[in-house]
Amino acid sequence: MAYTLTQARVLLTAAELAIFDQSRAGPIKELTVARLHGKVTRARALRDKYRDLYRRQTVATRGAAASRRSAAGGDNERTQKKSIVFAEVLERFETRLAQLDEKAAPVKPAGKKAAAKPAPAAKAAAKKTPATKAAPRKTAAKTTAAKKASRSKAKPVSLKTAVKHALELKQAALAAPPVAEHSSKAPATLSTLGAAAAGAPLVHAPLDINPRATRLNPLKERAENIALHAHAGSQNRHAQGKRDSR
Repeated sequence: MAYTLTQARVLLTAAELAIFDQSRAGPIKELTVARLHGKVTRARALRDKYRDLYRRQTVATRGAAASRRSAAGGDNERTQKKSIVFAEVLERFETRLAQLDEKAAPVKPAGKKAAAKPAPAAKAAAKKTPATKAAPRKTAAKTTAAKKASRSKAKPVSLKTAVKHALELKQAALAAPPVAEHSSKAPATLSTLGAAAAGAPLVHAPLDINPRATRLNPLKERAENIALHAHAGSQNRHAQGKRDSR
């Protein structure tokens, strides 16, 4: 009977228990072929490790004194169980890997006898088809296209022509009007409001200037603040009216 996860948890370390858990029916189906190869190698190494350790402990138990055999015998039994556990884990990994390899194997084609023979009518049509005449036409078309491509290739530019072209570009750049560059240390351009405050004439009157109260307190633009201030204003006007009526 195979060991369960509860039984293995008492025997194995955390890393060994993770390998055991991945060999179970659910997690093993999620492993790829490459990961299965790694798990097979790791499980085989642990099985061989605890199998060899069990043999050495058995020999040491036989040669030990009678007072020490009880303690050594307990360790020997634990090692034997761990070797059995990893033998089962290795068997599950190898079985799953064999199943995936079998699915990925290409289907072998049938023998030569199963190959379909061409019909006699097809053979006769192949003989009548002038295949030898069509081949020269294709070759001639390829040759003509190659000639056109070779003619369309640009001719190499001589050194004298390249130097002359570079001098013409340089003269054209010198003759062009200089472009005013903005220095990083120059003062920034004033906005429309800033220019108006500095006394500069306005070409176009700004249409997007907010009221002074709104500029000083942007929170007044919010709907809830507008309602709050309107309510407070109506209360003040109502109180002032009562005072005036006295």
